[in-house]
Amino acid sequence: ALELRFDKLMTSVERLYGNLTAEQKKRIRQLSDQRSFDSQTDFAERLERQSQFITLLKKLTKDKPKLESAQASMAAFFASFERPSLHAQQRRKELVALIATISQIATPEQRLNAKTTLLNYANTFESIARGR
Repeated sequence: ALELRFDKLMTSVERLYGNLTAEQKKRIRQLSDQRSFDSQTDFAERLERQSQFITLLKKLTKDKPKLESAQASMAAFFASFERPSLHAQQRRKELVALIATISQIATPEQRLNAKTTLLNYANTFESIARGR
């Protein structure tokens, strides 16, 4: 599971920054391995969120509330993501630190590639939002 997590991380990092040097990969590997990893807790939390969402959808389907009430229920559900568990908070802190370090060890060319990639994503999302 740790190997898969690292492989997925590297795929994402290289998609954003481009090719990395062996030294950069080694540093990212070290940092990635230092992060806490509890797949059982992660999975349990994901299942709980999915279960809550399915329960909400079933309730909305059954009760057929007015649009405003349904929107409020959905908004409340998604707002609950703003109150992550202590486990999730720790994972987020570790991920933010990892992302910051990756940015710091990136070359100017790699940072430019990341900027270009992110701007392209933003343009794509804006086009989709406008219905194009």
